[in-house]
Amino acid sequence: MGEFADRLDHPPNGFWAARRGGRVVGTVAIDGEDLGEGIAHLRWFIVEEGERGSGLGRRLLGEALRFCDAGGFAATRLWTFRGLDAARRLYEGAGFRLVEERPGRQWGEEVMEQLFERPAPAPGGRS
Repeated sequence: MGEFADRLDHPPNGFWAARRGGRVVGTVAIDGEDLGEGIAHLRWFIVEEGERGSGLGRRLLGEALRFCDAGGFAATRLWTFRGLDAARRLYEGAGFRLVEERPGRQWGEEVMEQLFERPAPAPGGRS
């Protein structure tokens, strides 16, 4: 994240944080440089457990995707892992589709990593 923070002033990158009571309770970032030309990478989408189900995650995701659409990205991608069903419903509701699964390790545990992709909306509407 430190490397990304050094690039936040570059136009294809963005970071949003939600605060409640002086605390950060949710974040999301768009890295518009690390996956190559025209592909946005949605990263660090985290919502504090007590805020889940409040609509905060949907609002953060919406801001990030509006940024991607305004920036003219051909697609937005994110990596997650199987079993995060509420997050998957949120992603799919925003137009993401599962395009790849593969075994991997996260935090010392075996997981099924998942790649989701959302194509840019068609002109005049959603894709």
